[in-house]
Parts: sequence; C-alpha cells; structure tokens
Amino acid sequence: MYTAKFTKNEWPLAFSHANYIYNMTPHPHLNNTKCPFEFAAGIKPDVSKLRIFGCIAYAFIDPSRRAGKFAHRVKPYIYVGNDDESNGYLLYDRTKYETTTQGIVQFVEMWTYMAQCSALMTKHLSTTMCTKQTFLQTT
Repeated sequence: MYTAKFTKNEWPLAFSHANYIYNMTPHPHLNNTKCPFEFAAGIKPDVSKLRIFGCIAYAFIDPSRRAGKFAHRVKPYIYVGNDDESNGYLLYDRTKYETTTQGIVQFVEMWTYMAQCSALMTKHLSTTMCTKQTFLQTT
C-alpha cells in the first residue's frame, strides 16, 4: 500500500487481494497442511498467476479497439488481483478510477506505479530527454 501510494478509496482493492492470498495459504486450524480454498474446493489452489500487488501491468489493446494503425498497442494499469470469475487479471486504471479484467498482460514486477513515476521524473529533471529506452537501461 505504501509503495504503490494507494489512496483511501483504493484500499478495498488491497483488502480483497490480501483476503485472496490469505485463503490460499495453510492455516493452523487445518493443521498447517491445507488452506481454506483447498478445504472447500477439494483441490490445491493455483498460485502461479499471483503477482506483486501494485506493480505495473501493460494490457494488450485489441486491434479492433485501437484508434488507428499507429495507436498504442498496450495500456499501462496497476495490478490489483486476480479475477474470481474468469482466468484474467484485475487491473486498475488511475486515470478513470475503475477496474478492468484483462487476459493478455505483461508485468513489470520490479517497479510499482509510484516508484516508476518518481524514477522517470528524477531522470527527466537530471537530463533533458527521458525515453523508455533510457529508463530500461538504468534498471
């Protein structure tokens, strides 16, 4: 929450993700051998789709929804969890203050949203030109 600089109206997203993870970990009342999900569903949970909460997620934009041939192919979001009803990821758009579910996503887990913004701003202030290539070379 702190590193992602989430505001109070975005906290329910974090609590939902924390609850999701809590239900996927072994519990003492189940002898530390099963998690609540496994106890209820009878199968082990798939944790391979878990990502770092608040990391940058670039979602693919379908060609039919793009503005034109030279429009952006991806859109940056913030990862806030996994969708319970589908096999996609829950992503948060801070410009529109809404969540969306996307399936084709590329994650940058070493950077949270605010850490990336502050790094780019520092780089921009120290040099005259700040590009994505120079940002990637510094990491």
